[in-house]
Amino acid sequence: MKALSWLLVTFVFLAVSFRGFADSEDKPPQRALPYDTPFQSEGGQVQVVADQIEYTRDQQKIIARENVILRYQEIELAADYAEVETKSKKAYARGHVIIFRHKYAVARGEEVHYNFATDAASFPNGRTYHIPWFSSGEDYQQLKDGVQIVKKGTVTTCNLENPHYSFKAKKVTIYEGDKLIAKSVTIVVLGKPVFWLPYLIIPLNERGNLPFTLKAGYNSEHGAYLLGSKGFSINRNIGGNVHVDWRSKRGFGSGADVFYDYGKYFKGFAKGYLTQDNNAPTFGSDNPYREREDRTRGRLTWMNQTMHNKYNYIISRYNRFSDEQFLQDFFEKEGRAEIEPQSFVTLNHNTDRYGLMTYVEKRVNNFESLVERVPDVRFGWKNQPFFKSGIYYQSDTSFANLHKVLGRIPLNEDVWRIHQMNEWIAPLQWKGIKFSPFVNLGGTYYSREKESDEDRFRTLLGGGADLRTHAYKTFPVNFHRLGFEMNELRHVFEPSIQYRSVRSTVSDETIDHFDSTDRIDDADIVTFGIENRLQTKRVMQGQMKRVDVVSLNTFLSYEIHPDGRSQASRFITFEDASTSSQFSILSQDLVLRPYDWLIYEARFDYDMDRDSFRVFNQDWVTRFKNLRLLFGHRFVKGIGDVSDNGQFVFNARYRLNRLWELHGYVRWNENDLGLEEWQVSATRDLHDFILDFGYNVRNSAIRSNNKELFFNFRFKAFPEIHLGAGPGRASFGEPRIGENVAGANPSSMLGDFQSDFEVTPLAKKGTP
Repeated sequence: MKALSWLLVTFVFLAVSFRGFADSEDKPPQRALPYDTPFQSEGGQVQVVADQIEYTRDQQKIIARENVILRYQEIELAADYAEVETKSKKAYARGHVIIFRHKYAVARGEEVHYNFATDAASFPNGRTYHIPWFSSGEDYQQLKDGVQIVKKGTVTTCNLENPHYSFKAKKVTIYEGDKLIAKSVTIVVLGKPVFWLPYLIIPLNERGNLPFTLKAGYNSEHGAYLLGSKGFSINRNIGGNVHVDWRSKRGFGSGADVFYDYGKYFKGFAKGYLTQDNNAPTFGSDNPYREREDRTRGRLTWMNQTMHNKYNYIISRYNRFSDEQFLQDFFEKEGRAEIEPQSFVTLNHNTDRYGLMTYVEKRVNNFESLVERVPDVRFGWKNQPFFKSGIYYQSDTSFANLHKVLGRIPLNEDVWRIHQMNEWIAPLQWKGIKFSPFVNLGGTYYSREKESDEDRFRTLLGGGADLRTHAYKTFPVNFHRLGFEMNELRHVFEPSIQYRSVRSTVSDETIDHFDSTDRIDDADIVTFGIENRLQTKRVMQGQMKRVDVVSLNTFLSYEIHPDGRSQASRFITFEDASTSSQFSILSQDLVLRPYDWLIYEARFDYDMDRDSFRVFNQDWVTRFKNLRLLFGHRFVKGIGDVSDNGQFVFNARYRLNRLWELHGYVRWNENDLGLEEWQVSATRDLHDFILDFGYNVRNSAIRSNNKELFFNFRFKAFPEIHLGAGPGRASFGEPRIGENVAGANPSSMLGDFQSDFEVTPLAKKGTP
């Protein structure tokens, strides 16, 4: 307990040493505006701009002709002719009428009666736009702000005068930002009526979900299937989808997704799904799909974000599943994005000087492997001057109740842990040379050891220094040969050397490992680094931009008397039998951009002692006219009983013309060259839709030769919504390589298929 008291006193002393801590949080009260926005002020008049303007005093009316613009608050009306009653703010306009709201066109027609005071309007034969839906009708009435009625109307996402498809209704009621309700609806395709519905609701919330979707097809695992969903909207804050599915080999299933958005107070979603699976996997063996059973399976997911401001927010997430294979079987896209979704609550408070976080994570599913934190409270001082200029200080303090769980395997690893680490830095600079010595001091209290229930306190002392400089030279090299463009050449050279040392009074082998804090042990590492860049300038997207033609960063670590485990790897700590001082890890990042259509990247960690790669990743991307090729390779050295893992990926796209594109994808294992997945597919632009179709085969250790013939309609207006059968394109994470410099956005050459047809709003004011 003496050690614990020492830790607490140290933290309190350092915390109160900073002057002005409380004052930095106090802000002078802000004077409230008389109204929230300039558009809410009362007493404004309709502004009239035109080539010709007349005013009749007895009728209090303005008559405007040619290039007429009427402005009132956030509303603008453009027309050839207009009459405005100045007292009542009623207007009549005709001739190429377009109404703008917040500078975006929302309606157009040949004439309109508009009451600017009440926001009511009458728009005969008008056309309106509610992202991404177009609506038109013989009689359009805007009752008030946000509510419109269209009689004998048409609704579609096609922006052509004669749309490829539409919903024709006797009456359409539009609630802006909420939903669109149509009665007596006829579905028309290519000018021909194909179906009739008495009632149709189309959500207009930000998710843009469709009124209904339908997928049908066949695959090896599910058999014949029919998947249907119906979109709904309760109000502009709440909406979602209801799902009803049938699979011949699995049975019926149903569920719902509910999305809500109340601004900074509550924003999130809830998802539920339940199915009586006739062919469910069984657990207890290495292959759960070897034997099947009939049982109920399902999920319940909830995620919420409460963000008071950018400094204070709460995030909550709850994930409950019937078994570990549920997402893979029924929601494969979610399962690939996150194999084992977990449940937690985190409260965060951040300022410019410090950050405070409370994190609670508890296992909800009995098959999860994680570290429970009930709770984990962390407080950190951000890097800031320490009493006087020239010395900077930062610290991290945490209090955690930890318990490790490993699937269905019983474990007895739990501890109460208090950890505190302080760092002082004194950066110096002289003629381009930067020298930054630093000192670390901290400690950790454990309520129990690995092999006993006795508590233990660990003192940590460390330090080191970072020395680096920067130099460059520009060469007058200018040429454009064989497609290679060079507009001057600059070589940037940044050598560095860093030494860091850590001493611990307790070996990490005597305590359980829950995270990186528990792996801190004695270490002395010298890292030599050289960063090289060859830069030029090229015209990209119409602008002259800097391009790193060659980027080569090399780092070599020298470990002084290691304890048998290498701490120098960027990716993971490896067990190593050597205990003598030696060069341990060589790390290198290489990026080549010789042409604007070719990029190559390689990253590796090389074990100098064992003369082998620990990690080696490389990607080659090219785009030449209509052809896009990508080749990737991943390798990770095996640890213990786990063998080496290597994988190759090849992806190709070829654009035949503005309507057709072909795809090919292959993924195979490096060890036995066995195919894990391959796919051939094609894409066809249909103006309002994009059609994907192809054939996919997947193999794995537990399920082999899973085949599927798929087709998929993607709505351009709703890119996240698909109509069709099968998963679509093979799941593939493209490399994130800057197109011209490191750290930039991914290259546009890796983008998805885009056609020459685009669904666009009517217009934005000021654009043709």
